[in-house]
Amino acid sequence: MDAIRSDQAVNYRLSGAATPPSTAETSKEREPERQNPELSVVQDVTPTAGIKRHFAVTFGRTQPNTNRLAQLMESLNSSLAQTKLPVREKQVILQFLNLINDTINSLQIAETPELALTKTFAKKVIEDVIKNPNIPEHLQKSVDLLFSYFRVCKFFDYFMYGSVDQKLCRDLANFLSTIPEKEPLEVMAGAGWLQKGLKDQGVQTRSTDSFKLLESDLYIDQALAHELSITTGMKEHVKDFEVIEGASIEKMDALAALEASSSRVVIICWPDFRCEDLIYEILEHCHKNQKMIIHIAKKDENLSNLLIRAKRPAERNSFIPVKDAPSSHAHLEKLSIGFWKQVPEWFKALKKTAEKDPRPDFRIRHFEP
Repeated sequence: MDAIRSDQAVNYRLSGAATPPSTAETSKEREPERQNPELSVVQDVTPTAGIKRHFAVTFGRTQPNTNRLAQLMESLNSSLAQTKLPVREKQVILQFLNLINDTINSLQIAETPELALTKTFAKKVIEDVIKNPNIPEHLQKSVDLLFSYFRVCKFFDYFMYGSVDQKLCRDLANFLSTIPEKEPLEVMAGAGWLQKGLKDQGVQTRSTDSFKLLESDLYIDQALAHELSITTGMKEHVKDFEVIEGASIEKMDALAALEASSSRVVIICWPDFRCEDLIYEILEHCHKNQKMIIHIAKKDENLSNLLIRAKRPAERNSFIPVKDAPSSHAHLEKLSIGFWKQVPEWFKALKKTAEKDPRPDFRIRHFEP
């Protein structure tokens, strides 16, 4: 967790907004029929619960990188079928294959994946594979290489540079429903995956990006994608970048967007890790203009580490979190919601109003222990 001023943590017990429809109801209305219902993502990814006992690629293969990924998955599945393994080890690999399959299926129709298959999450799922003496070395290497192919494919074919999933979007939508802010501002929005995911949950955001990285050689170095593309031989699609269907991203520099927006909620989702100086300027703007910050990033790119890289270590404890707001997921890695240096008066007043309301359902229930 980010280093914080724990003595000033803000207790989050706000609400008053209508409770969002249950995810079961909304997903029932929106979710397209899957090609194979048995390939739905299993929420509990532990090796003993709900593991599928077969695998087949069901996503489209028209793009070269996606087709190459499918070939590798089928090769691994074939090797798995011909190798004698304990049932548990085989089920873990099958689950990993199905998670990648379901993720690509979602990305191809511009839908937020149910689970974010990050490197940390993948390691959790396959940790029994790459270090398990019961599994032959060729299978260990194939599983490891498969995830490298998946990262390149996700990056270059679907322009998802971070990790956004439905659980994150549900948590943020529930949280934002308790804040009287019609349209949060998102900066560095990229292809619009977070905007689309929140929109599917009933939350509208104004999302912006300068798209300057597209004009820079730094773009293809993000997330080791350039190195991985050389290793795997997969094609780079730098010039083919486009905002995903269902999202709308304004071309605007982050600081200009902040100046132009009256929103009191600012979202930064998986920003480029080399932009620490810009992120510091965003934090300072939010402090001066009494704005809430929602920062989503890899664990080692949290606000504290970014400030150290920006050579401002003395300020790494200046982030004040909103207590009981959603904070992290095992598979998402890091989500921080709070304020920079000082809690604004509007939020204090909102909290006092909530605490005085006699209705039992007025206080937030989503994030309390």
